[in-house]
Amino acid sequence: LAEKLNYSDKAISKWERGKGMLEVSLLLPLCKPLGISVNELLSGSDITEEGYKEKAENRMLSLIALASFLPIPSWARILILIAALLVAVLGVISGIVLDRQAGYYECQNCYTLFVPEIGSYVKGIHTFTRRRLACPHCHKVTMARKRITK
Repeated sequence: LAEKLNYSDKAISKWERGKGMLEVSLLLPLCKPLGISVNELLSGSDITEEGYKEKAENRMLSLIALASFLPIPSWARILILIAALLVAVLGVISGIVLDRQAGYYECQNCYTLFVPEIGSYVKGIHTFTRRRLACPHCHKVTMARKRITK
């Protein structure tokens, strides 16, 4: 095994005895000569098709929990939180813009079809098919109905 992985037999012995950890990049190359999957290697047991998904989920949760306790400088944690917040905000903004542009709203007073301004769209109380908007034609505020086509 040491020859196949191009590592010393002492390093392999440390892994076997639990005295050292192998690099993550070696998981796949180690599994190939052993004829097992990464999940089988990490769990230390044979995994059936039924237990595969459960074991994989448990492994993922374990890795996430382990990563959350890694010593990361405070500035890096803050940077990660800012990046996550930025991604979430951009996702919400993209959703609003795309939903507003997907189709038209129909005024319940004059039946004019229109695309609302972004500000009134965001502030408008809504259900799945209607939104409280002011019609640009008659200026009456109604629960305008969402229409996909003209």
